[in-house]
Amino acid sequence: MTNGIFIMTKSQHKRMYLVTLAITAVFFNLVTSYSRAQGLMDPLDEHEKHRTLNILREQTQEPTQSRPLARKSGESTKAITSLSNEKILLIERHQDKTVPHQRQISVYAYDYNKNRTTRYLINLNSGQLVSQEYLPKTQLPLIREEQDLVQQIIFSDPEQVELIQKEFKRLTKTELRNTNQLKLRSFIFIAHNSPEQLNKAAQNCGERRCAQVLLYLHDDTTVFEISPIIDISAATVIQNITF
Repeated sequence: MTNGIFIMTKSQHKRMYLVTLAITAVFFNLVTSYSRAQGLMDPLDEHEKHRTLNILREQTQEPTQSRPLARKSGESTKAITSLSNEKILLIERHQDKTVPHQRQISVYAYDYNKNRTTRYLINLNSGQLVSQEYLPKTQLPLIREEQDLVQQIIFSDPEQVELIQKEFKRLTKTELRNTNQLKLRSFIFIAHNSPEQLNKAAQNCGERRCAQVLLYLHDDTTVFEISPIIDISAATVIQNITF
């Protein structure tokens, strides 16, 4: 100590550094362990997603489609999610405090023939399908494959194309020559959430899987005054809402 000021020696400074480092390491390990226990870390990897789908394929009554679950290296898992009559909408970790050390996965699938969502619970530790629960009138967000399908349905409908061309011309005073001149945003449509007057087919949306589409000019700010409603299960445009 010099003039009331404590000056650490090199050895003291080194010991202080090591103590600080040790405390930091202990704290990090505690946080990591807690986070893992709470499911905040260690997300599903691609191998686990593939394994989950394989378990589900093997243990559900209905066989999967003929296309294989395996994919070439680098291909997205999003494209492999189909059972025979079901489309996989979501695969996520399932947290259950009663079995904290078990790695459980929730798989949500939609059956277009029966118009229902099913939640499958898979235990990766045991490789078993733990439970299967039907979720009536439950609609998860659209997946990319459905968004692409919705766009195909719209532009395969001659009446819908004519309406879009007229609206484009009204807004731009020019002819629509390419769909690249438009931007589409699609999302799940539930009838009871809509203030609009709906026809009979659209009133079933929610019980059936439907999408609403907003159309924009390529500037991404000018919105069309027509908004198609698509029944994805029936693969058809069922109504146009006007603004």
